Amino acid sequence: MQVTSLHALLRSDPPPEIVFLFGEEDFLLEEAYNDLIRSLAKKRVSEFDVDMVDGEETTAENIVSMASAFPMMGDRRLVAVKHFEKSVGGKRAKQAEKSPLGAYITAPAPHTTLVLTLTPGCTANENLKGVSSLSGSGKQAEKAQAKIKKLGFPYKQLVDHAQWIEFPRLPESAIATWITKRVQARAKSISPEAAEFVIARCGTSLREIAQEVDKLVLFVGDAAEVTLDDALTVVGESREYNVFELQKAVGERASAKALTILDRMMRADRQEMLIISMLTRYFLQLWKLLDASSARMSSFDMAKVTGINSYFIPEYMSVLQRYSGPQLDNAFFALRDADRRLKSVGDDPLMILQQTLIRIMS
Repeated sequence: MQVTSLHALLRSDPPPEIVFLFGEEDFLLEEAYNDLIRSLAKKRVSEFDVDMVDGEETTAENIVSMASAFPMMGDRRLVAVKHFEKSVGGKRAKQAEKSPLGAYITAPAPHTTLVLTLTPGCTANENLKGVSSLSGSGKQAEKAQAKIKKLGFPYKQLVDHAQWIEFPRLPESAIATWITKRVQARAKSISPEAAEFVIARCGTSLREIAQEVDKLVLFVGDAAEVTLDDALTVVGESREYNVFELQKAVGERASAKALTILDRMMRADRQEMLIISMLTRYFLQLWKLLDASSARMSSFDMAKVTGINSYFIPEYMSVLQRYSGPQLDNAFFALRDADRRLKSVGDDPLMILQQTLIRIMS
Protein backbone atom coordinates (compact mmCIF):
# COMPACT_ATOMS: atom_id res chain seq x y z
CA MET A 1 0.00 0.00 0.00
CA GLN A 2 1.37 3.40 -0.98
CA VAL A 3 1.93 5.85 1.88
CA THR A 4 1.37 9.50 0.98
CA SER A 5 4.05 10.92 3.28
CA LEU A 6 6.75 9.94 5.73
CA HIS A 7 4.92 11.84 8.49
CA ALA A 8 1.89 9.58 8.03
CA LEU A 9 4.17 6.57 8.37
CA LEU A 10 5.84 7.90 11.51
CA ARG A 11 2.46 8.54 13.15
CA SER A 12 1.10 5.06 12.52
CA ASP A 13 0.44 3.03 15.66
CA PRO A 14 1.15 0.17 15.78
CA PRO A 15 4.10 0.60 13.43
CA PRO A 16 3.81 -1.09 10.00
CA GLU A 17 5.16 -4.61 9.58
CA ILE A 18 7.05 -3.96 6.31
CA VAL A 19 8.21 -0.58 5.01
CA PHE A 20 9.67 -0.37 1.50
CA LEU A 21 11.58 2.78 0.47
CA PHE A 22 12.94 3.46 -3.03
CA GLY A 23 13.37 6.21 -5.61
CA GLU A 24 15.83 8.39 -7.55
CA GLU A 25 16.24 11.15 -4.96
CA ASP A 26 18.94 9.53 -2.86
CA PHE A 27 19.16 12.33 -0.28
CA LEU A 28 15.43 12.22 0.52
CA LEU A 29 15.55 8.42 0.60
CA GLU A 30 18.49 8.38 3.01
CA GLU A 31 16.96 11.05 5.23
CA ALA A 32 13.62 9.23 5.37
CA TYR A 33 15.37 5.97 6.25
CA ASN A 34 17.25 7.60 9.14
CA ASP A 35 14.15 9.40 10.44
CA LEU A 36 12.16 6.19 10.27
CA ILE A 37 14.80 4.17 12.13
CA ARG A 38 15.05 6.80 14.90
CA SER A 39 11.28 6.93 15.26
CA LEU A 40 10.76 3.17 15.29
CA ALA A 41 13.61 2.62 17.74
CA LYS A 42 11.73 4.76 20.27
CA LYS A 43 8.54 2.69 20.01
CA ARG A 44 8.97 -0.10 22.51
CA VAL A 45 12.11 -1.46 20.80
CA SER A 46 15.16 -2.18 22.94
CA GLU A 47 18.68 -1.98 21.53
CA PHE A 48 18.88 -5.78 21.76
CA ASP A 49 16.00 -6.10 19.29
CA VAL A 50 17.46 -3.97 16.49
CA ASP A 51 19.29 -5.48 13.52
CA MET A 52 20.72 -3.17 10.83
CA VAL A 53 22.34 -4.95 7.88
CA ASP A 54 23.58 -4.37 4.35
CA GLY A 55 22.00 -6.45 1.61
CA GLU A 56 25.44 -7.07 0.14
CA GLU A 57 26.50 -8.85 3.30
CA THR A 58 23.47 -11.03 3.95
CA THR A 59 20.86 -13.19 2.22
CA ALA A 60 17.09 -13.02 1.90
CA GLU A 61 16.85 -16.11 4.13
CA ASN A 62 18.87 -14.41 6.89
CA ILE A 63 16.65 -11.33 6.68
CA VAL A 64 13.55 -13.50 7.11
CA SER A 65 15.17 -15.28 10.05
CA MET A 66 15.97 -12.01 11.81
CA ALA A 67 12.50 -10.59 11.15
CA SER A 68 10.77 -13.77 12.36
CA ALA A 69 12.62 -13.90 15.68
CA PHE A 70 10.71 -12.83 18.79
CA PRO A 71 11.75 -9.73 20.74
CA MET A 72 14.23 -10.34 23.55
CA MET A 73 13.67 -7.32 25.76
CA GLY A 74 10.95 -5.07 24.35
CA ASP A 75 7.56 -5.43 22.66
CA ARG A 76 8.82 -5.23 19.08
CA ARG A 77 11.77 -5.94 16.80
CA LEU A 78 13.27 -3.66 14.15
CA VAL A 79 15.16 -5.06 11.17
CA ALA A 80 16.54 -2.50 8.69
CA VAL A 81 18.16 -3.52 5.39
CA LYS A 82 19.99 -1.12 3.08
CA HIS A 83 20.71 -2.15 -0.54
CA PHE A 84 18.04 -4.81 -0.21
CA GLU A 85 18.24 -5.74 -3.91
CA LYS A 86 21.71 -7.26 -3.35
CA SER A 87 20.33 -9.86 -0.95
CA VAL A 88 17.76 -11.24 -3.39
CA GLY A 89 18.86 -14.37 -5.24
CA GLY A 90 18.29 -15.15 -8.89
CA LYS A 91 15.57 -17.77 -8.46
CA ARG A 92 12.82 -18.11 -10.97
CA ALA A 93 9.65 -16.20 -10.15
CA LYS A 94 7.52 -19.23 -9.24
CA GLN A 95 10.23 -20.67 -7.01
CA ALA A 96 10.89 -17.28 -5.44
CA GLU A 97 7.26 -16.65 -4.50
CA LYS A 98 7.27 -19.93 -2.56
CA SER A 99 10.57 -19.09 -0.87
CA PRO A 100 10.81 -17.97 2.79
CA LEU A 101 10.99 -14.33 1.63
CA GLY A 102 7.89 -14.67 -0.52
CA ALA A 103 5.98 -16.28 2.34
CA TYR A 104 7.15 -13.61 4.79
CA ILE A 105 6.05 -10.70 2.60
CA THR A 106 2.50 -12.04 2.38
CA ALA A 107 2.37 -12.95 6.11
CA PRO A 108 4.91 -10.87 8.06
CA ALA A 109 5.58 -11.24 11.79
CA PRO A 110 3.24 -8.88 13.68
CA HIS A 111 5.91 -8.07 16.28
CA THR A 112 8.54 -6.84 13.79
CA THR A 113 8.97 -3.82 11.55
CA LEU A 114 11.11 -4.72 8.54
CA VAL A 115 12.51 -1.67 6.67
CA LEU A 116 13.87 -2.29 3.17
CA THR A 117 15.59 0.26 0.92
CA LEU A 118 16.97 0.02 -2.61
CA THR A 119 20.15 1.54 -3.98
CA PRO A 120 19.35 4.58 -6.16
CA GLY A 121 20.24 3.76 -9.75
CA CYS A 122 19.98 -0.02 -9.39
CA THR A 123 17.91 -2.01 -11.90
CA ALA A 124 15.11 -2.69 -9.43
CA ASN A 125 14.86 1.01 -8.64
CA GLU A 126 14.66 1.87 -12.33
CA ASN A 127 11.94 -0.72 -12.86
CA LEU A 128 9.92 0.82 -10.02
CA LYS A 129 10.37 4.39 -11.28
CA GLY A 130 7.06 6.23 -11.45
CA VAL A 131 4.83 3.71 -9.68
CA SER A 132 3.76 6.41 -7.20
CA SER A 133 1.66 7.91 -10.02
CA LEU A 134 -0.68 4.97 -9.40
CA SER A 135 -2.54 7.18 -6.95
CA GLY A 136 -3.40 9.58 -9.77
CA SER A 137 -5.84 9.02 -12.58
CA GLY A 138 -5.92 8.65 -16.32
CA LYS A 139 -2.99 7.49 -18.43
CA GLN A 140 -0.37 7.95 -15.69
CA ALA A 141 -2.23 5.59 -13.37
CA GLU A 142 -2.69 3.09 -16.20
CA LYS A 143 1.05 3.15 -16.94
CA ALA A 144 1.84 2.64 -13.27
CA GLN A 145 -0.54 -0.33 -13.05
CA ALA A 146 1.04 -1.87 -16.14
CA LYS A 147 4.52 -1.36 -14.67
CA ILE A 148 3.54 -3.03 -11.40
CA LYS A 149 2.22 -6.08 -13.26
CA LYS A 150 5.61 -6.49 -14.96
CA LEU A 151 7.65 -6.21 -11.77
CA GLY A 152 9.64 -9.25 -10.82
CA PHE A 153 9.93 -10.91 -7.44
CA PRO A 154 9.97 -9.64 -4.72
CA TYR A 155 9.13 -6.09 -5.82
CA LYS A 156 5.62 -6.74 -7.07
CA GLN A 157 4.86 -8.55 -3.82
CA LEU A 158 6.26 -5.64 -1.78
CA VAL A 159 4.19 -3.08 -3.70
CA ASP A 160 1.11 -5.26 -3.18
CA HIS A 161 1.60 -6.07 0.52
CA ALA A 162 4.05 -3.63 2.16
CA GLN A 163 3.68 0.04 2.98
CA TRP A 164 5.91 1.89 0.55
CA ILE A 165 7.07 5.38 -0.44
CA GLU A 166 8.74 6.39 -3.68
CA PHE A 167 11.13 9.36 -3.66
CA PRO A 168 11.20 10.57 -7.28
CA ARG A 169 13.62 13.22 -8.50
CA LEU A 170 12.42 16.60 -7.28
CA PRO A 171 11.76 18.91 -10.27
CA GLU A 172 13.78 22.11 -10.29
CA SER A 173 10.57 24.14 -10.10
CA ALA A 174 9.83 22.62 -6.68
CA ILE A 175 13.24 23.15 -5.05
CA ALA A 176 12.60 26.70 -3.79
CA THR A 177 9.42 25.50 -2.06
CA TRP A 178 11.35 22.56 -0.60
CA ILE A 179 13.94 24.97 0.84
CA THR A 180 11.19 27.16 2.32
CA LYS A 181 9.54 24.18 4.03
CA ARG A 182 12.86 22.90 5.32
CA VAL A 183 13.63 26.25 6.94
CA GLN A 184 10.07 26.49 8.32
CA ALA A 185 10.58 23.11 9.99
CA ARG A 186 13.30 24.85 12.00
CA ALA A 187 10.81 27.56 13.10
CA LYS A 188 12.25 30.18 10.75
CA SER A 189 11.51 31.68 7.34
CA ILE A 190 13.72 32.37 4.33
CA SER A 191 13.36 35.18 1.82
CA PRO A 192 12.72 34.19 -1.83
CA GLU A 193 15.96 35.94 -2.83
CA ALA A 194 17.96 33.88 -0.33
CA ALA A 195 16.34 30.63 -1.49
CA GLU A 196 17.09 31.45 -5.13
CA PHE A 197 20.68 32.33 -4.27
CA VAL A 198 21.17 28.97 -2.53
CA ILE A 199 19.91 27.23 -5.68
CA ALA A 200 22.21 29.39 -7.79
CA ARG A 201 25.21 28.27 -5.73
CA CYS A 202 24.30 24.62 -5.21
CA GLY A 203 22.37 23.71 -8.34
CA THR A 204 19.76 20.98 -7.93
CA SER A 205 21.66 18.76 -5.47
CA LEU A 206 19.37 18.49 -2.44
CA ARG A 207 22.23 17.17 -0.35
CA GLU A 208 24.34 20.28 -0.98
CA ILE A 209 21.32 22.57 -0.57
CA ALA A 210 20.44 20.95 2.76
CA GLN A 211 24.00 21.50 4.01
CA GLU A 212 23.83 25.19 3.07
CA VAL A 213 20.40 25.58 4.67
CA ASP A 214 21.64 23.99 7.89
CA LYS A 215 24.59 26.40 7.95
CA LEU A 216 22.31 29.37 7.32
CA VAL A 217 19.92 28.41 10.13
CA LEU A 218 22.85 28.11 12.54
CA PHE A 219 24.33 31.38 11.29
CA VAL A 220 21.21 33.51 11.85
CA GLY A 221 20.86 32.27 15.44
CA ASP A 222 17.79 33.82 17.07
CA ALA A 223 16.76 35.79 13.97
CA ALA A 224 13.40 34.79 12.56
CA GLU A 225 14.33 35.06 8.88
CA VAL A 226 17.21 33.99 6.65
CA THR A 227 17.90 36.90 4.29
CA LEU A 228 19.90 37.30 1.09
CA ASP A 229 22.62 39.10 3.07
CA ASP A 230 22.89 36.05 5.32
CA ALA A 231 23.22 33.76 2.29
CA LEU A 232 25.88 35.99 0.73
CA THR A 233 27.84 36.08 4.00
CA VAL A 234 27.73 32.33 4.59
CA VAL A 235 28.88 31.37 1.09
CA GLY A 236 31.52 34.11 1.15
CA GLU A 237 30.37 36.20 -1.79
CA SER A 238 30.13 39.95 -2.26
CA ARG A 239 26.77 41.66 -1.91
CA GLU A 240 27.32 43.40 -5.25
CA TYR A 241 29.44 40.92 -7.22
CA ASN A 242 27.88 37.47 -7.45
CA VAL A 243 26.16 35.30 -10.04
CA PHE A 244 22.75 36.41 -8.78
CA GLU A 245 23.52 40.09 -9.43
CA LEU A 246 25.18 39.24 -12.75
CA GLN A 247 22.00 37.48 -13.85
CA LYS A 248 19.90 40.53 -12.93
CA ALA A 249 22.24 42.89 -14.80
CA VAL A 250 22.07 40.75 -17.92
CA GLY A 251 18.28 40.69 -17.62
CA GLU A 252 18.28 44.49 -17.45
CA ARG A 253 20.64 44.64 -20.46
CA ALA A 254 22.90 46.80 -18.30
CA SER A 255 26.10 45.99 -20.19
CA ALA A 256 28.56 48.08 -18.17
CA LYS A 257 27.20 46.79 -14.86
CA ALA A 258 27.22 43.17 -16.04
CA LEU A 259 30.80 43.38 -17.30
CA THR A 260 31.94 44.99 -14.03
CA ILE A 261 30.32 42.24 -11.95
CA LEU A 262 31.83 39.59 -14.23
CA ASP A 263 35.31 41.09 -13.87
CA ARG A 264 35.08 41.24 -10.06
CA MET A 265 33.73 37.68 -9.86
CA MET A 266 36.50 36.24 -12.02
CA ARG A 267 39.17 38.11 -10.04
CA ALA A 268 37.87 36.60 -6.79
CA ASP A 269 37.50 33.04 -8.07
CA ARG A 270 37.44 30.97 -11.27
CA GLN A 271 33.68 30.64 -11.70
CA GLU A 272 33.30 30.44 -15.48
CA MET A 273 31.37 27.14 -15.56
CA LEU A 274 29.04 28.26 -12.75
CA ILE A 275 28.32 31.47 -14.69
CA ILE A 276 27.58 29.58 -17.92
CA SER A 277 25.38 27.08 -16.07
CA MET A 278 23.37 29.73 -14.22
CA LEU A 279 22.87 31.98 -17.23
CA THR A 280 21.73 28.99 -19.29
CA ARG A 281 19.24 28.12 -16.55
CA TYR A 282 18.11 31.77 -16.42
CA PHE A 283 17.41 32.02 -20.15
CA LEU A 284 15.73 28.62 -20.16
CA GLN A 285 13.34 29.89 -17.49
CA LEU A 286 12.71 33.05 -19.53
CA TRP A 287 11.99 30.96 -22.61
CA LYS A 288 9.48 28.86 -20.64
CA LEU A 289 7.93 32.03 -19.20
CA LEU A 290 7.53 33.52 -22.69
CA ASP A 291 5.62 30.42 -23.73
CA ALA A 292 3.54 30.41 -20.52
CA SER A 293 2.68 34.10 -20.75
CA SER A 294 1.31 33.66 -24.27
CA ALA A 295 -1.04 31.00 -22.83
CA ARG A 296 -2.33 33.59 -20.30
CA MET A 297 -1.53 31.49 -17.25
CA SER A 298 -1.84 32.75 -13.69
CA SER A 299 1.34 33.66 -11.78
CA PHE A 300 1.00 30.47 -9.74
CA ASP A 301 0.78 28.28 -12.86
CA MET A 302 3.64 30.18 -14.48
CA ALA A 303 5.81 29.51 -11.43
CA LYS A 304 4.95 25.82 -11.57
CA VAL A 305 5.76 25.50 -15.28
CA THR A 306 8.91 27.61 -15.35
CA GLY A 307 10.55 26.83 -12.01
CA ILE A 308 10.63 30.55 -11.17
CA ASN A 309 9.58 31.46 -7.64
CA SER A 310 6.21 33.25 -7.92
CA TYR A 311 7.75 36.17 -6.01
CA PHE A 312 10.04 36.82 -9.00
CA ILE A 313 7.48 36.39 -11.80
CA PRO A 314 6.93 40.18 -12.20
CA GLU A 315 10.70 40.77 -12.38
CA TYR A 316 11.11 38.06 -15.02
CA MET A 317 8.13 39.38 -16.98
CA SER A 318 9.84 42.77 -17.16
CA VAL A 319 12.92 41.06 -18.61
CA LEU A 320 10.76 39.70 -21.44
CA GLN A 321 10.04 43.30 -22.41
CA ARG A 322 13.76 43.62 -23.18
CA TYR A 323 14.32 40.20 -24.80
CA SER A 324 12.26 38.91 -27.71
CA GLY A 325 11.98 35.25 -28.69
CA PRO A 326 14.81 35.49 -31.28
CA GLN A 327 16.99 37.31 -28.74
CA LEU A 328 16.46 34.48 -26.25
CA ASP A 329 17.51 32.05 -28.98
CA ASN A 330 20.60 34.18 -29.56
CA ALA A 331 21.45 33.94 -25.85
CA PHE A 332 21.25 30.13 -25.97
CA PHE A 333 23.58 29.98 -28.99
CA ALA A 334 26.02 32.38 -27.34
CA LEU A 335 26.12 30.36 -24.13
CA ARG A 336 26.49 27.08 -26.03
CA ASP A 337 29.43 28.47 -28.00
CA ALA A 338 31.02 29.82 -24.81
CA ASP A 339 30.69 26.42 -23.13
CA ARG A 340 32.46 24.75 -26.05
CA ARG A 341 35.25 27.34 -26.14
CA LEU A 342 35.84 27.14 -22.39
CA LYS A 343 36.21 23.36 -22.63
CA SER A 344 38.36 23.19 -25.75
CA VAL A 345 40.15 26.46 -26.57
CA GLY A 346 43.11 27.99 -24.77
CA ASP A 347 41.63 31.51 -24.76
CA ASP A 348 41.31 33.52 -21.56
CA PRO A 349 38.04 32.51 -19.79
CA LEU A 350 37.33 36.13 -18.80
CA MET A 351 37.62 37.24 -22.43
CA ILE A 352 35.30 34.44 -23.59
CA LEU A 353 32.69 35.40 -20.99
CA GLN A 354 32.99 39.11 -21.81
CA GLN A 355 32.41 38.38 -25.50
CA THR A 356 29.45 36.16 -24.58
CA LEU A 357 27.75 38.83 -22.45
CA ILE A 358 28.23 41.46 -25.16
CA ARG A 359 26.78 39.06 -27.74
CA ILE A 360 23.75 38.36 -25.52
CA MET A 361 23.00 41.99 -24.61
CA SER A 362 23.84 43.69 -27.92
